[in-house]
Amino acid sequence: MQPTSPTDLIKSLRKNNLSPNKRLGQNFLIDNNVVQNIADSALSGDTKNILEIGPGAGAMSLYLAKHADKLALIEIDSGMVKLLQELLATYENVQIMHEDVLESDLEALQKTFFEGQKYSVCANLPYYISTPIIMSLLKQKDCIDDIVIMVQEEVADRMSAKPGTKAYGSLTIAISLYAKVEKLFNVPPTCFYPQPKINSSVIRISLLDKPEFQIDERYFDKAVRCCFAMRRKTILNNLTNGPFQLDRESATAVLEAAGIDPKLRAEALPPQKFADLSIVLGKTI
Repeated sequence: MQPTSPTDLIKSLRKNNLSPNKRLGQNFLIDNNVVQNIADSALSGDTKNILEIGPGAGAMSLYLAKHADKLALIEIDSGMVKLLQELLATYENVQIMHEDVLESDLEALQKTFFEGQKYSVCANLPYYISTPIIMSLLKQKDCIDDIVIMVQEEVADRMSAKPGTKAYGSLTIAISLYAKVEKLFNVPPTCFYPQPKINSSVIRISLLDKPEFQIDERYFDKAVRCCFAMRRKTILNNLTNGPFQLDRESATAVLEAAGIDPKLRAEALPPQKFADLSIVLGKTI
């Protein structure tokens, strides 16, 4: 079977009494050029060890199996696991795991299958769960070299946004703590079966050896969410209406101690300023 052939794909799914699972957000890649571009981007890093998440019917898996040193596949759908086992039966460098990546022991995978070496992650992530998976992967800097993934275009824009733009927000700031994000290219709906109703983008997330800036972990996420709670209001107004129970005078003092103009909106602040704010809150509350 050629997984990027719509005819072969549909025939294989029907043969195994399978169909795209809407609950799991399954949209299979059927464009060979896109498949190769994503896979080659993942293989272009320092390692040729690859973890593919949600491989589905194996469009990228087959190409990766031919070019990677070692390829681990994590697939939650038992029907797709069966297809992958048939498709990749002759490749000794492949390990297929039937599990949920959010519950997978990625450190154990590194120690055993990848023999202690770092690996790159490659994935066409379901839109409904892309952010939780990415945030989980960002905390695996000792295992993962970089991440090349396809996500909803809107999510890619939010991850790579700059301060002062409409897409800039809490997700941008959370990711900037752990990684650098580069948008590689867009993918139209026609490259999938079935076709989604939204556009997709492929991004590269390069994990940092250490966090970009110091934070107070007790208050960083809470401060970011608080400041963006009402985007059209100033940071001062958001702080006084947020979870920290600060009156206007105290909130002003906290912002000034962090070097933040109280009249600004959250979207105007670079990530470093939210880190500074978390540290001041930690000393104040």
